[in-house]
Amino acid sequence: MSFALPEPWLSRIHPRRGGAGIRPVSPDPRARAVVDRMLGEHPGFVPGVIGSRFTEPGLAKAARL
Repeated sequence: MSFALPEPWLSRIHPRRGGAGIRPVSPDPRARAVVDRMLGEHPGFVPGVIGSRFTEPGLAKAARL
């Protein structure tokens, strides 16, 4: 016997490799403008995260590439 995920639950799951299938996601067409505006308002945020001692070194290195 196997469990069938109810259709209404599909919007609540998080994707994982080999996990339950999810529907494709379409980004909001305004997303790029929103992110650009936010980064412009807080220009030191991303460099601060990348340079933080709490950021995993491999992620920081990849972000600098």
